[in-house]
Amino acid sequence: MIKLAVAVLVLAAGLHHLSGPGSANQLGAGALAVRDASCPSSIRYCPVQLSGNLALVPGGPPAHFAARVTYPGSGPALDLRLYLQNFQARTSGSLPTCIAANPADRLAVVIRSGGVLVYSGTLAGLAVVAGSAVSALSVPGASGRPEWHPGDRAVVSTTVALDRAADNSYMGCSSHAELAWSAVR
Repeated sequence: MIKLAVAVLVLAAGLHHLSGPGSANQLGAGALAVRDASCPSSIRYCPVQLSGNLALVPGGPPAHFAARVTYPGSGPALDLRLYLQNFQARTSGSLPTCIAANPADRLAVVIRSGGVLVYSGTLAGLAVVAGSAVSALSVPGASGRPEWHPGDRAVVSTTVALDRAADNSYMGCSSHAELAWSAVR
């Protein structure tokens, strides 16, 4: 059986001020709250608790998680962005059976905000198009609006699956990526 393990997918779930990607641990006017259900508000970064199929097999069901995003502030509209940081296509935790040059090129990632598609492609492709805060993907607000307004809420869901085309060279492979958020005016 071919398996590919996603070593760690971390949601940088700190609270970010609207002016840029700097993090803050308090909610106040003009703050954005990004949390998954298991993330206590007292910590800056939360490991994402992937659920569903954690032993990915080619063409099998995906692992998934969801983050609740709210804009409880009273400030101006903002653009919420999502990007990868600390991306490793193949980690040192990969088993010796992993001989694929780029295991992340067979990890299928789908990100949605509410019902709106934000990204659909490979983890390697996501690292190319949204590999930094500068090239971050825009995450739509309530009702698919491009900007977030005070009181907006959405569930941002992500699924990760192993492409059916992955062969034995992907067995025992491990990739790493951290999803990070920023909010700008």
